[in-house]
Amino acid sequence: MDNDNEQCANDEFIPETLEERLWGLTEIFPQSIVDKACYVGKITKRHCKIALHYGRTYGWMIGSSAAILFIPLITHRELQKKC
Repeated sequence: MDNDNEQCANDEFIPETLEERLWGLTEIFPQSIVDKACYVGKITKRHCKIALHYGRTYGWMIGSSAAILFIPLITHRELQKKC
């Protein structure tokens, strides 16, 4: 009998996606808070994109410069060790 009650409870449960849960939260808060949260999210996304762009650019510059400067030195030392 107890197992039947659990079965009914499981049948009534409809899983929600994260998007549905977040949309449900927007109905709880005032519109001004929702608008500010959206604004903060957009600004954060934009700054993350900018940081990623500059990180890739500077990473490429530093990595290629290091390769150009240090690979000849390393190969020169290896050639001197062999002689």
